[in-house]
Amino acid sequence: MPTKPIKNPKIATSTTREILNAIRESASQNYKNYVPVLLDGDDIKKIGNILMDNVTLKNEFLQTLVNRIAYVITTSKSYKNPLAIFKKGKMDYGETIEEIFVNIAKPFKYDVDTATSEVFKRENPDVRTAFHVVNFKTFYKQTTEDATLRQAFLSYDGVNELLTRIIESMTTAEQYDEFVTTKYMLAHLILKGLVKTETIVKPVDKDTTTKVAKVLRKTSNDFTFMKDKFNLMGVKTVTNIDEQYILISTDFEAEMSVDVLAWAFNMSKVDYLAHRILIDDFGDIDVERMKELLGSLYEDISDDEMKALSDIPAVLVDKTFFQIYDNFTNMDTIYNQQGLYYNHFYHVWKIFSTSPFSNAVTFVAGTPAVVSVTVTPSSATLSVGARLQLFANVVTENFASQSVVWKSDNEKVTVSNTGMVEVLDGATGTVEITATSVLDSTKTAKCDITIS
Repeated sequence: MPTKPIKNPKIATSTTREILNAIRESASQNYKNYVPVLLDGDDIKKIGNILMDNVTLKNEFLQTLVNRIAYVITTSKSYKNPLAIFKKGKMDYGETIEEIFVNIAKPFKYDVDTATSEVFKRENPDVRTAFHVVNFKTFYKQTTEDATLRQAFLSYDGVNELLTRIIESMTTAEQYDEFVTTKYMLAHLILKGLVKTETIVKPVDKDTTTKVAKVLRKTSNDFTFMKDKFNLMGVKTVTNIDEQYILISTDFEAEMSVDVLAWAFNMSKVDYLAHRILIDDFGDIDVERMKELLGSLYEDISDDEMKALSDIPAVLVDKTFFQIYDNFTNMDTIYNQQGLYYNHFYHVWKIFSTSPFSNAVTFVAGTPAVVSVTVTPSSATLSVGARLQLFANVVTENFASQSVVWKSDNEKVTVSNTGMVEVLDGATGTVEITATSVLDSTKTAKCDITIS
């Protein structure tokens, strides 16, 4: 539910008369020639009549006022996206963010006998890179008519209130869309097994509640040690307690007391509440809204997948896990002289992404498992120099990892870690390419390639 914005104190304490005079002060000389200073007690309608009878003056006035109101509202955010804490700010230039991670250095055993020969030997650092690009470009549009504006000039606060409501409807929509898009992105990551999982039981009594709290606490503690098991790229990293954030469903928090959850995440009650972000339901995806926002890029989520997501009680993340940036925002107004109305436009460009180097864990009620692995195509005939992209379909339960390891049984036929096969000079006969589940090595599938 939108709330009244907390405006900039300087602007909030300004009267309508002061705002109108401030607009005049910064306006063009032509505006000043026609629009007088509004004195205390003057009828605001006299300003309205002047502006409404001159399109040029009216355009200048509304453009300035719209931008002023938009600044106040976007600064205070009438509806606050609960996941906005993960935003990384606004990009100054370009449309791409490069994230660089340097893995910890390798240890070497001291040996004075090899010091002379190895002192100048190169040891390149293990540098990993991820790129985050602008993938959200949208705008919001609202219309005001001359007749409505003329009525708004009947009271001192009429024009401000009218435009505030119009602009607030667009900025509120932007905040809501930011929230649902982040949820949708997280849902797809979880469904594809790209977020690590930990199993907990459903808290139904004191004993099970204690068991759940212990698993949560252990995971939180493990985050504070240098480990490679909680991030997608398998790099060794650490997340201190003050950098941990808990996305928790309203149902789950209702079942567990705040005191127990604070203990589970190694925080005081006050710190827990500061690091806890309530999620109405991980599976409650506004499908129609997402289709409007993403168009052909929208990937459907089935009813069964929605239900599985709804059963997720919590997700523990490093503050750097979400990579969300504002790239471009712009508020503009254009007058349609034929229709005698104004169209107000609010353009918003953003990056929605996640870091493959940051820790994140989804808590689930069941044990993650791999059901089966299949490879497409299962057979092929290739000539020397040819390439073929193989695809592994991994069926899982409880959001298990869908990652596979590719292997060729012939050094003359290579396969990349993404399943790209290449036939090198000298290859003959039949080659077997195998995809093996990272989580369960007993689940494999193969493609038989005949070299023609």
